[in-house]
Amino acid sequence: MKERKIQILEAALACFSEIGVAGTTVEDIRRRSGASTGSIYHHFGSKEGIAGALYLYGKNLYWQGLFEVLEKVSTGEELVRGIVVYHLEWTEKHPDWARYLLYMRRDAAIKESEEDLRASTATHLSRVGALVKPFVERGEITVYPKELYIPLIIGPSQEVIRHWLAGRSQNNPTQAKSILADAAWRIFKPKAPK
Repeated sequence: MKERKIQILEAALACFSEIGVAGTTVEDIRRRSGASTGSIYHHFGSKEGIAGALYLYGKNLYWQGLFEVLEKVSTGEELVRGIVVYHLEWTEKHPDWARYLLYMRRDAAIKESEEDLRASTATHLSRVGALVKPFVERGEITVYPKELYIPLIIGPSQEVIRHWLAGRSQNNPTQAKSILADAAWRIFKPKAPK
């Protein structure tokens, strides 16, 4: 992605985080980014175009970091624990991104980017599946229906994150990473034969 587009998206995230998506204007984003109005409309077309592109960009940043972690693991246990820890640490390090990604997915502002978002998610999930498959085949991870892997691994972590981002929990997400990683691994650890 071009540097100017990234500057505009980062300015949009700052504005959306401070003012809210509904309250932010293209002028707010222009002022914050230093871009011209013409440049913003050329790259994104509208505030909704910015919101959708921002969502896709943020998701790609998240997945890029996750794949860097997953490509280094050598056991099923490292894979499961690595996903949980990454998810919690990324959220704590990037709360504005995490909040935006969590709460904007079904917002009307990003509906025009729905097709791109679905395609991107399908590509990323397929890549995760390819990384998980060898561990399943070697019996290092319990076999479940493929659509359950992500919810079973990060579901409890996602709830901790949701409460933290909403201000209902004062504990940082990473304070629970050992407990949550242990819980996820207990679900996926192969059962010993009887």
